[in-house]
Amino acid sequence: MISTADDLLVALETLPHAARLRHTAVTAHRLAARDGALRPLLATLDARGPYERRLAALAALTGGDIEHLAARLADSDPVVRRYALRGARRLPVPDTAVEAAYEDAPAVVRADLARLLRDGRRSRLAERLALRARTEYGDRDAALLLPGCSPEFTAKLLPELAGALAFEDWSTLAARHPIAVLDHAQRELGDLPERLRACWWKQHATAIAAALPAAPGRALDLLERYGPDDLPDPVHDRLGHLVAADAERVARWFADPGRTAGRWERTPGPAVMRQLVAADPPSLPALGGPTDPPRAVA
Repeated sequence: MISTADDLLVALETLPHAARLRHTAVTAHRLAARDGALRPLLATLDARGPYERRLAALAALTGGDIEHLAARLADSDPVVRRYALRGARRLPVPDTAVEAAYEDAPAVVRADLARLLRDGRRSRLAERLALRARTEYGDRDAALLLPGCSPEFTAKLLPELAGALAFEDWSTLAARHPIAVLDHAQRELGDLPERLRACWWKQHATAIAAALPAAPGRALDLLERYGPDDLPDPVHDRLGHLVAADAERVARWFADPGRTAGRWERTPGPAVMRQLVAADPPSLPALGGPTDPPRAVA
């Protein structure tokens, strides 16, 4: 059995890349089963070059060496850091290690750690870091941590940090905290002139679509009160959730004669059509009226 770094490197020398990773993982798993046998291998590999350090990080991940992984959460080598972050998701790496890695870390490392925390399993840590990050690094870093915070904390800070969120951040935040995002959307739409609302919907459609499955009734409220004339594609793709929540409100919204886009907008797919027909809402006949020839409802 392989037990030293030199033995492992010799065994890996003639193997292709994928086989090297697999062989390293199997070796680490076997050594981890022998008390104290994995740590000397990790220490020797980590003291060498980038290639060996990456092997050590992989071995630590598959062998479950929490101490090795915790010390490399902010490693300058992105491959080593990625293995350590994967370990922090799978293994009980202490919050103190994550917090220490965040301190004085470069922006790319802080962003990686924010992604680690966004599943919400370390919400108290995410909240502590968000408050610290806002003071030390600015609103952008604090906003990246919001998905990992509690719903109450997020709802409180979102109005102040919304401007720091990039387009791609909104869908992640909405999937984690749909009510906070929909509350914020209602405030923003309520303050906007009607002529600017269509542009707002195009910019935030992915966020509304991400929040919609968890709170379809709230999304329908937004559509009815502040909705665009033409439903954005990301929201259109989630129509089934809206129909399941309230088929009558959906049919009534589509059949509204005041919507000038009704004649040329995208037709709901066959599955949604069948769902609407099965629900048989009172406004269903209006969808197939003579003023709407493009709709395949009648």
